[in-house]
Amino acid sequence: ANDNKNYIFCECKWRNVPVDVNVLRTLQNRADLVIKHEKNEKVYFAFFSKSDFNEEMKKQAVKEDNVLLFNIDDLFYSF
Repeated sequence: ANDNKNYIFCECKWRNVPVDVNVLRTLQNRADLVIKHEKNEKVYFAFFSKSDFNEEMKKQAVKEDNVLLFNIDDLFYSF
């Protein structure tokens, strides 16, 4: 999705293993094929995972301020 200044690329993983940083790198490479980064643009990467994220991916999300991680608990909660 985009508003001509900001882009968000999302990926959902319904796997029984935690998502690793290779998934981030693949999506970043795919984004580079779609857009040309300008100074005014902000590009975000959001991931939704059934089985959470491995430690390397969590650390990378902290390091890169444009990576958003959502696990199953973030999506569903009980009343």
